[in-house]
Amino acid sequence: MGVTVIGILEFLNFQYILKLQKYLIWVKWGYRQKMKYTNMRPWLVWWMYAVAVGHLGMGLVMTWFGHLPLLADYHQSMIGELGFQQEIAQAKAMQLWWVALFGATLQAFALFMLALIYMGNRYRNARVWCWLMVAILLWAPQDIFLSLQKSAWLHVWADVFALVVIVPPLLLLWLLDRHSKES
Repeated sequence: MGVTVIGILEFLNFQYILKLQKYLIWVKWGYRQKMKYTNMRPWLVWWMYAVAVGHLGMGLVMTWFGHLPLLADYHQSMIGELGFQQEIAQAKAMQLWWVALFGATLQAFALFMLALIYMGNRYRNARVWCWLMVAILLWAPQDIFLSLQKSAWLHVWADVFALVVIVPPLLLLWLLDRHSKES
């Protein structure tokens, strides 16, 4: 029986490799030819610049304007989700401090994003797009996991939205620049 299971696994693995090879051939020849004649790359780069500037703006808001009444409901809901009583002033002060601290971190991340986007665009370096994807894909699952532990659904949905908005353009930019180096 062990030989049969191993044989089936080898067959399935071989079938998977064949499918992967067909896909890579499609990406290399068919997809490349379609993308070669479009002006998609500048739009993708501008989209990534907009995402990075959005992160910078959101970081500034969180650091310097997080105490405004506009965000009071958000702070109250987070205090409740973390298990503190709504009336405790220290819990609200701690929440405001954490949000401001995270805002400053987000500003730094946005500046790094802007620098990497500039370098990826200027030098058409596929590795830059790949590293940005790695950073997002390293951050998102951890952030989603930690948010789910506290039932912070707003954060989970924001993380999923960030993944959808950021990863596909980076993947396309990586493919385009990787293929442009091969030609």
